Amino acid sequence: MAALALVAACGGVKDASTNDDGTADLADAALVAPIAGLECAEGTKPAGKPIVVGASLSLTGPLAPTGLVHEEVGELVTDWVNTCGGIDGRPLEWKVLDDQSTPAQVTSNYERLIGSKVDLVMGPYGGAATLAGAGPVTKAGYAYPTATNGAPDKLIGENHFPAWQIGGGVTDPAKMFDAQAQTFVDALKSSGNPPKSVFFATAKFPTTLSYAGAANKALAAAGTDVVGSVEYDMGTTDFSSIATRIASKDPDLVYLGSLGADVTNIYQAFDAIGYKPRSVYAALPSPASIAGLQDQADGMLISSLYENTPPLGDTDIARYFAKSLQRGRQGREAVPPGGDPGSRRSRCLADLADRRQRGRTRQQEDHRMAQRQPGRHDRRHRLVRRVQQLRL
Repeated sequence: MAALALVAACGGVKDASTNDDGTADLADAALVAPIAGLECAEGTKPAGKPIVVGASLSLTGPLAPTGLVHEEVGELVTDWVNTCGGIDGRPLEWKVLDDQSTPAQVTSNYERLIGSKVDLVMGPYGGAATLAGAGPVTKAGYAYPTATNGAPDKLIGENHFPAWQIGGGVTDPAKMFDAQAQTFVDALKSSGNPPKSVFFATAKFPTTLSYAGAANKALAAAGTDVVGSVEYDMGTTDFSSIATRIASKDPDLVYLGSLGADVTNIYQAFDAIGYKPRSVYAALPSPASIAGLQDQADGMLISSLYENTPPLGDTDIARYFAKSLQRGRQGREAVPPGGDPGSRRSRCLADLADRRQRGRTRQQEDHRMAQRQPGRHDRRHRLVRRVQQLRL
């Protein structure tokens, strides 16, 4: 079951792949086989026709901040297998098509991949995308492994093998979201100071809506007052009205049923009105959006599938993975003048940082304008005062 992690690192959030405790014993990044049963023949170069694994991932669009991580890990594992001599001496090839965060494009991509005779497929990211890819994959007789399964109540069939799914070990699909929500509520109770009020802001996406619905029910049953709820379109970037509604209620907990860069944009809207939420839970954020918040993420609650700390990070495979990911990112970021600007993920991280900076710049400009235009300042002051009144 996904771990509920309290992000409270001094000085802000750090990338898990740079966790000193998780990689300290791997100065030489000792090579191990990435999966059980695979013999690692280091120094043996694979040859022959490659084994092609095809996938559709969100490399652009609202889901890209997380989809790019899936692509990056696929690249890492492909290199890892090939460094070990390949599979039965043959090289592995990772072939990814961009679905642009659109389910219809997912279906088309798998039709193309299957038409090109890929040997295996890997599922996409996101519940809606997983469902969209199921038809062509199943029809062609392929196995359908996926990294996650955000739509457990719509389990696809005997060919579907999710590495993780909502609700963990619960076998009844109809109860998986309820199980995940109860884990969340139990974690809040364990703090000794559970929230008395909560405001829900949820993306219109199958997984986030189902999870938020279950969490709403579980929190209400635990005695938490649901003081507000709003749903927003996937891909929304302007959260100013939602931030104002949340600030007017000033709940003990803000539940963000967020995807991709939503957390970045929501916090930018909070900054614009000078609001600091008491406590925030982000259900399904991208790692980049949390890391980009830096100190503002201190104390945030998130659902995490993997943390590079014991016991999850305390295996040879996990240590090698963490070290390899860290080295790969350092290599892409060390770009010489005039060289390749880096991976799509690096550009995505830079874009998130740029958004945050643009938000701060707009705040500074608003302040300067208020000094030059007292009337505008008065209107802003009345808005803030109205928010304070609504809180009461």
